[in-house]
Amino acid sequence: MPRLQGAQAMARDTARQTALTTIGTAIAAYQLQKGTYPRTGTDTEIREYWTQLATNKTQNAAVLGTNEIEKTLKDAGIITEVPKDRNLSNFVQWLGEDYDVSILNGNFAYAVMKKNSKINGWFMLMAATEMPGSSNRVVVEDADDLSGWLIIPATQDLSNMVTCTSLTLDASMDADADRIEWDGVCKYQNSSELRYIYMY
Repeated sequence: MPRLQGAQAMARDTARQTALTTIGTAIAAYQLQKGTYPRTGTDTEIREYWTQLATNKTQNAAVLGTNEIEKTLKDAGIITEVPKDRNLSNFVQWLGEDYDVSILNGNFAYAVMKKNSKINGWFMLMAATEMPGSSNRVVVEDADDLSGWLIIPATQDLSNMVTCTSLTLDASMDADADRIEWDGVCKYQNSSELRYIYMY
């Protein structure tokens, strides 16, 4: 039974990775077509950030659920439906500067970031995963920056992102202990810390 459950969890994670690839391809196509990344105007603060992004003057600091850009991608004729996590109760907690955003209802996290010092030049997507073999990142609350545990889209450069080359469970680890080593060897205290990140 545990082996079957593990296979099912791995299959769900594979579906999540495929979904992020599909969404990422759609976002890249939108950027080629429109010259900017898809954005939303439903929230005043987020709209201001994304207006700054469009003018390429200020680094974007807004983190969105992929549901926030679905209509934009559909209206552009790029995609008919943005994939969702089949586990609608799954959530991606995105920890960033001035943001602690829970992405709910099967949506994935989306943020535009700088890379190699180019402001708003690239984007990333993130899903919560279940198995270490299908994860490439560990995310923990109250951490520091991209080179450690945390993802801060407003100030960090995507080129500094450390992904995990291997992940090991250490349930006895202190809550404040480092999870990610310089060589990409990662430890996680429980499966809620596992993530898969798609970087474009």
